Amino acid sequence: MKAEEKKSEETKKKGDLEIRYMVTDPGYQGAVMRISSVLVIFRKDNQTEELILEDGDGISVNGNYHDLTMTSYKSKHFLVRAKTSVFTEIRGFGFSLFYDPNGRIYISLNPYFTNKIQGLCGNMNGDRKDEFMSRAGIIENVLNFAYSYSMCSYNASKVSDADRCSYVSHY
Repeated sequence: MKAEEKKSEETKKKGDLEIRYMVTDPGYQGAVMRISSVLVIFRKDNQTEELILEDGDGISVNGNYHDLTMTSYKSKHFLVRAKTSVFTEIRGFGFSLFYDPNGRIYISLNPYFTNKIQGLCGNMNGDRKDEFMSRAGIIENVLNFAYSYSMCSYNASKVSDADRCSYVSHY
């Protein structure tokens, strides 16, 4: 069995996870852009579950709002809850994500994901020399690396293009 076929079979069993986030440009030179929302998509057996965390006390699940102030959200694939007064937590198969509407996101992956991921958190292969591997498989500087995972086109020399981006992908 070829490596790609094996990966495809494994994906069918475990599912496919995609994490994206929206970056907001504060609109003035020298300001730090912040993460304003997080999108988590899980696909398995022709079914998709899509979670969107934004500023506020709730979450959108496949387009339906769920208030997290009184109770957590639980499905076959996810548990979402207000972990603290600041952080919302999403737990799923082999991962946890903490989101702070002030612009921070923390993602923790189980060893299952070793050599199976790509994106802004690297490839989890233990080799720090290739952590800035672009989507095209080229080791880049930090700026070009980040832009290679954006969901829009950028001119890497023009940071002001950043406000055109919607969701940035992280696998």
